[in-house]
Amino acid sequence: MGVGWNSETAILTPGDVTGDGNADVLGRDTAGRLRLCPGNGAGRFLSRRQIGNGWKTMMAVTSAANLNGAGRPDLIARDVSGDAWADILARDTTGSLRLYRGSGTGRVGGRTLVSPGWAAMTALVNPGNWDRAAGNDLLARDAAGPCGFIRATTPAV
Repeated sequence: MGVGWNSETAILTPGDVTGDGNADVLGRDTAGRLRLCPGNGAGRFLSRRQIGNGWKTMMAVTSAANLNGAGRPDLIARDVSGDAWADILARDTTGSLRLYRGSGTGRVGGRTLVSPGWAAMTALVNPGNWDRAAGNDLLARDAAGPCGFIRATTPAV
């Protein structure tokens, strides 16, 4: 399906990021570039292209199925606790959880602070509507190993 995936530190399957009806794949490389591999609908990718920078500070990243109610796949990420970038932009050194809204055009929209205090969480997963309540939910694992459930509201932030 392709070469060069060994430089990816995260691989995400958010769904149709480009709005063409085909499943797409996102990757974050060791330099912190977010790259889109558009699916062609026949089990292959079109040319990979960079769609963002600065993702190296995001330690836990997951694709999220329409967390904000806009009908497009979103991304959720937790930034590095105490990182200078987070200090400058967020004035927060506790590891912030951030929502990146899907645009439906192959780009990632602006980010929104969901909440601070996520420094202990080392992994995030969005299983969709986990508990059949309104909205998509988030599962998080902390450094000690326990997994927690976070119920999202619809629409989220």
